[in-house]
Amino acid sequence: MTDEIKERSEEKSSRERPLLSQEDILEKILEISPIGIIIQDEEGRDVMANSRAEEILGIDRGEITSRTYRADDWDPHDREGNPRRDEDTVAVKVRNTGRPVFGEEVMIPRPDGTHVILSVNATPITREDGSYGGLVYSFEDITQRVNGEKELAQSREHLQELVAVKTAELEEANRRLSSEIEERKMKEKELLITTEQLRKLSQRIETVREEEKARFAARIHDTFEQSLAILKMRIKDLERSLSDEKRQGGELEPIYKTLNYFLDEIQVVSEELRPRILSDAGLMAAIEWQMKDVQKNTGIDTSFHSNIDGLVITEVLSTFIYRVFQEAVSNAVKHAEAFHVETDLLIEEGALTLRIIDDGRGMSREEQTDPESLGLLWMKERAKHFGGNIEIMSREDRGTEITLRVPISSV
Repeated sequence: MTDEIKERSEEKSSRERPLLSQEDILEKILEISPIGIIIQDEEGRDVMANSRAEEILGIDRGEITSRTYRADDWDPHDREGNPRRDEDTVAVKVRNTGRPVFGEEVMIPRPDGTHVILSVNATPITREDGSYGGLVYSFEDITQRVNGEKELAQSREHLQELVAVKTAELEEANRRLSSEIEERKMKEKELLITTEQLRKLSQRIETVREEEKARFAARIHDTFEQSLAILKMRIKDLERSLSDEKRQGGELEPIYKTLNYFLDEIQVVSEELRPRILSDAGLMAAIEWQMKDVQKNTGIDTSFHSNIDGLVITEVLSTFIYRVFQEAVSNAVKHAEAFHVETDLLIEEGALTLRIIDDGRGMSREEQTDPESLGLLWMKERAKHFGGNIEIMSREDRGTEITLRVPISSV
């Protein structure tokens, strides 16, 4: 019984102990809030503020509660620094509309000369009868964020300016490059035209040259060689009219030697200008005769193969093929120190093919590409005139193979 009475007594004592007031509870809530909070009465006076509000605004609670909503008390500006009038303040907006305001950005000066930018929320306090009873501000310091945004915007603007400058520079460089490319293309086109014109001119000169050689060779043969031959016959007639004593004395022998020398030299010059056998017997016979002559005069072993018997070749082309043959064989004899020279004149895969192979010392790559090697250059350029080409395969101490191919359609 005693214990029961004691327990009831303690319960009664607990019920009679006074509770915390609403003001105390509100103050505790305000103090632990991570955001600034100010409570304003219906007259627009700031009546309560928490510690976070003091930190953000840089003023103590006494200073805060001495101010009102008026712009003169706070000197508010927008985030760009433009001043706000009383009618633009958050308190007036809430009072006039009776509705909360969220995320209003306000810049407030601090006593230390700095400015703080706030993101402000405000909600009205409504009495039981529905009348306006004041408002509650909550705000946070967004100065760092706003400054970061400004710096970012400035950086972006600066970057855009740099991009614009670089873009303009690139466009100008591209314009200049395009102009240079176009100019280069025009020059290349002009060079190609000039090169083609020079090639055609060279080909024409070569054709005229061969024609002149042919005419000059014919003239030498028809005039000088025949005249000397007739002169030789008349001297023989004169010799027969001489006495036996004078004939046996050999008085005309020096004259015969001179005549024979001139006849031999004229024949050599005539053959170099245009081999008579080329005109009389054709390309195959001319090459065959020349190969035998090389073997006879130099001792170099030669061989010749052909399957073009009966093929009709134009005079200009046959002359060119013969000149290539002469140039290649001359190189083999004079420079390559060859022991054997083989020449083939064949129809292969739709082309007339001339191939000269020697077993001489060969040519280095430098010799093959030497710009001073005019003979090789002439052969290559001349081959293009007939739609053909010349290939040179050569290695030092392994001999040389020169191949000329001309389409049958050009024959």
